Amino acid sequence: MIDRLKRKSSLVKLSLFITLCVGLYLIGAWASYSPLDNAWSVSSSATNEILNKTGAFGAWSIDLLFALFGKVAFVIPFGITFTSAYILLLRLSDELTCKDMSLWSLSFAALVSGLAGLSSVIFSNTANYLAGGVVGAILQQIAGSLGHIAVLFMSLILMTVGFYYCSGQIVLQLFNSLYEWIWDGKSQPSEEKTEVP
Repeated sequence: MIDRLKRKSSLVKLSLFITLCVGLYLIGAWASYSPLDNAWSVSSSATNEILNKTGAFGAWSIDLLFALFGKVAFVIPFGITFTSAYILLLRLSDELTCKDMSLWSLSFAALVSGLAGLSSVIFSNTANYLAGGVVGAILQQIAGSLGHIAVLFMSLILMTVGFYYCSGQIVLQLFNSLYEWIWDGKSQPSEEKTEVP
């Protein structure tokens, strides 16, 4: 039984480490992105060599993220990297369950979809991509004749629910701890002054 638990814990840590490496790779691909690279949605004859520092696969994958999510595509590599590093550094992998991982993945997808919908309404399209990507365009198509207000409302709901279940609970707990720490720090000196005559 103990050997099985150790194997499961090692497998979870290995998968988190691989996810961290993939996130760092995607950050490198995002940082060195060039629209002149031949990729998933772009075919260019300007140059035959790949300008992206991560190679052809990095150029292809970041181009796919830009095509799907538009201007908010950078959130995905940073979210993957931060979450994996957070779990590994704080040694939370033993407490991680499949239910937690599925809830986080679904809420992260809802957060990014809401951001893409919001981006499709607020920002203008670039020469290469839609502002909200394909996901933002799908949200606009679903809203149909209701217009931009319906897309904004749907996007805000998706973004709020996604943020709360993705990382909002952690942020709220941190703010609560900070609040208690500040108020405990203010109340302790006054109590010490009243106790000492």
